[in-house]
Order: sequence, then structure tokens, then C-alpha cells
Amino acid sequence: MNSNSINPADIQDITVETYEIAASHDNYQPRSLEGIRQSLPFNIAIAIREGNLSIGETSESSKDNKIIETASKVKIKIDNDLNNLYPTKRPSRVTIRCEGNVYTERVDLAKGEPENPFSKDELLTKFRKLNHHVDIDCLKILDDLEDRNLSDVMHILNNEFKS
Repeated sequence: MNSNSINPADIQDITVETYEIAASHDNYQPRSLEGIRQSLPFNIAIAIREGNLSIGETSESSKDNKIIETASKVKIKIDNDLNNLYPTKRPSRVTIRCEGNVYTERVDLAKGEPENPFSKDELLTKFRKLNHHVDIDCLKILDDLEDRNLSDVMHILNNEFKS
């Protein structure tokens, strides 16, 4: 989205072609936070509208008319070729159609999957976004985990997360 500078108001429709299990996450009217988290239409709409997808963005989105409007433009389809790649890959192809332009991107393995892992810096950045109240320095203990007593590690981390 960001690399193409798409204005959400210009979007006419969004087509997601994917494998069968992913396509089943097609709830257009989620009623709970967990429902929102499991809804492809809402997650796509939040990512488009907010430029990001995190816990903070999902909590109030079921009441946001702009999110609801964008989610209604999402059409989810099972693509047999992509479905045949599952479970080795978990592919999706997203096409966003705007007035005068069409943008398509395919991803076979999302970032963070075991086969496409985050780098340490990416993981720490994501951790920071999800746990802004935690001092990230507490995780340095994990750098030499092999030399530590696991009970001590858990004690240090538990204390940090309690605060």
C-alpha cells in the first residue's frame, strides 16, 4: 500500500485469492476483538486505513465506519493453484482496483512464518510495538540463554512483564 500511495477513498474493490483455510476467515461483521483478529476483510481494511496492523488498531475497528466500508470492498476467493501449494506455502494474491490503476501482489509465505522468519531487529521492533510498557533491555538475557539457568531467566522476564 505505502509503496503505491493508494488513497483508501479511491479503492473500488479488493480481491484476495488464497488457499481454502485462509479463505474461511471471511467474517464481514465481527462482533468481538477475537472475531476482528480472525477476519481477513477487517485486517485488510485496517492495514489499508491505518498503514499498520497492530493490537491498538484492531480494538475499536468494528465501530469505525471507514474500516467497515473498506472491509465491504474485500472479496475473498479460493484459488485452486494457490490452494495446491498448501501446506508447504500459505500463499495469497491481493489485487486492489482503483480508478485507472490496478495493483497486485502475491506473497507465498508471510514474514514471520518459520520458513520466512523475522530478523532479530524485526522481531524486536514487533515486540516493542506489542509491548510498549516493557523495557526491551530485559530481552538481552536471551542472547546468552545457553549459559543461564532457565528458572533465573523466567524470574527476570516475569518480573519485567508484571510491571
